[in-house]
Amino acid sequence: MTRTTPSLAPPSQNFRTTRVRGRLTYIRFNAHLWQGYDFDYKVVDGRGNTHYHKAEADAKGTVRGTCGYKEIQGVYRVVDYMADASGFHAKIKTNELGTDGKSPA
Repeated sequence: MTRTTPSLAPPSQNFRTTRVRGRLTYIRFNAHLWQGYDFDYKVVDGRGNTHYHKAEADAKGTVRGTCGYKEIQGVYRVVDYMADASGFHAKIKTNELGTDGKSPA
């Protein structure tokens, strides 16, 4: 098992960044030589909003994961996904305004 610390690329000029005080709760990345990888992280910003992502890939290249966020007002989105030779498949759960809670992906 090899542990590496990911480095962040500088932001693209196509995106505007906003600085918000917060904390990275944790980040973990494991690369298993010829056997895939797994990672996860969780961030709580200075306002109390939470964002997370967890994924794993097997030796065949199939990737499974979940990511999401929850705002302090209670708005949330959770995306459970799988990507394999047949494509990208996602199930989305949300209570965002303007959505009916169905999975559009």
